[in-house]
Amino acid sequence: MLAQDKLADSFPAALLASLFLQAGAASFLAGHGFTASALISLGFTILIARLKAAGILTRERLNKLAIAVLILAISFEFIARLRSRGGGLAVVHGPGYDDRASGGKYRGVILWQEPPPRAALVPPRLGVGRGVSKTKESLTIPFDGVYWYFKFPDRQPPNGSYTARGSPAATTFRSADSIPLQMEARQNFITPIDMNCCGRIMVEILNADRYPGTLSIELILVNLSVAGQPSQSLGPQPVTSTPQWVSGDEFRPAPEILSFPVPVNPRISQFDSATLRFIRSGKRGISSAKIAIERFTLVPRGLH
Repeated sequence: MLAQDKLADSFPAALLASLFLQAGAASFLAGHGFTASALISLGFTILIARLKAAGILTRERLNKLAIAVLILAISFEFIARLRSRGGGLAVVHGPGYDDRASGGKYRGVILWQEPPPRAALVPPRLGVGRGVSKTKESLTIPFDGVYWYFKFPDRQPPNGSYTARGSPAATTFRSADSIPLQMEARQNFITPIDMNCCGRIMVEILNADRYPGTLSIELILVNLSVAGQPSQSLGPQPVTSTPQWVSGDEFRPAPEILSFPVPVNPRISQFDSATLRFIRSGKRGISSAKIAIERFTLVPRGLH
């Protein structure tokens, strides 16, 4: 009974601590790392003090909780310092780019493709229900998406990122410090596609990267129309082609086709978006891959 009374007495303090913790989490998501660290530390301090006064936890457990809070505060401080270092992204090489406008000043880059020439579009064949269903013919979809460049702890280019048009096969972006650069290609599809439509997905690329054996690409299928945006990774595939040297730092892109097998029992039933994650090994992580995505081909099961 005494323990219940002590627990009841601690409710106002627990509520106040919870408010500080929630405010700290919101500040962290908004990018205010230092404020988040202070609010979360204050919330845990109130909580620990009240638990100690109530005698609900032993001294040993309180000491462990205090150490955990200290580690958490240091982690938030570290992430906040990463955000505020000012080491953004820089254009190393690329026709038509203004190095002064993007030389380490921005935390992210959004690279759009040049507008394609006007052409008659043939929409993919729909199944009985909504979306593209199982078919006996291969379906080719040109890539007309966008390339993202960003760095940890961001998960996408933040607001105010540098925006440009061009091909990643002709341009190199580099981290202005030692933090690795994340590079992704994003493609949204006009209509949802059934996972049973194909046994594998072929991705055609143009490779102008001069460091063979250091690159692989992971294909992730996502269903954006479902809460939580569930996804299915088809795993990484190595890039094995080698571009032809022309002169100086110029290389003629080499075409290559990557094959991604689709599992028989996938985690999702449909997808309406694809993410291609460029994985660079070792020191390659600070610079982008000079690879452009050309098209997807959905190959039915049983076809080679």
